[in-house]
Amino acid sequence: MKKLILFLTASSGLLWAGMEENEALLRACRGGESLEQIQECVNKGADVNCTGVYCGACGSQLELSLFDSENPRVSELKEQYPNDTKEVTPLALVFDGYLSGQRDYIQCAEYLVEMGANVQKANESNIGPLTLVLEAAFYHDIKQAKFFLDKGIKPSLSQVTQAIQGGVKYYGKSTEDNTRSEREYTKPLPGEEFLSAILPYYTDREVLEATLIMQLKQKD
Repeated sequence: MKKLILFLTASSGLLWAGMEENEALLRACRGGESLEQIQECVNKGADVNCTGVYCGACGSQLELSLFDSENPRVSELKEQYPNDTKEVTPLALVFDGYLSGQRDYIQCAEYLVEMGANVQKANESNIGPLTLVLEAAFYHDIKQAKFFLDKGIKPSLSQVTQAIQGGVKYYGKSTEDNTRSEREYTKPLPGEEFLSAILPYYTDREVLEATLIMQLKQKD
């Protein structure tokens, strides 16, 4: 019995240590930390495919809003904010980080993939309402779009064009200069430039299908 207690205690300690490293990685990715700091977290044992839980209602302070899914605090947050918690990954947070413009976010993303990060999981676990590819289309972020397209994550072209148009309409409502960081853009947003950059990833048939869908929607 004593051995069992010692084993369980040791196992619990290891789990807690792993959780702390995972949270450090999640917060480094979300907080715009450098590639070197992200590498340091991974070298200390953080899992590049760990699942984090982000609570939008908890404010911008990372220590209060972003946790490893194994953290006991998560159950409380999900119960308190059932509609405002979302599962995320380190790779997704590299793109979503509110200070991403201060670093080479593509370099950070490539490093995480090199270390085994799941690209499909990241694309779907964006904090925002769109997948990361469609978010890239909305903000006309060519580098972000190409990163995922190069990895084989390819939504339909009609979805992409809708997201592009959504971004143009959204930013068109504002009279302010919409520069949000070095990685984003001043208005007017270059929708045609973005579309030209991603079209080589699609076949002639896919382009034709997207064109027909757009024509039908314009008639409605």
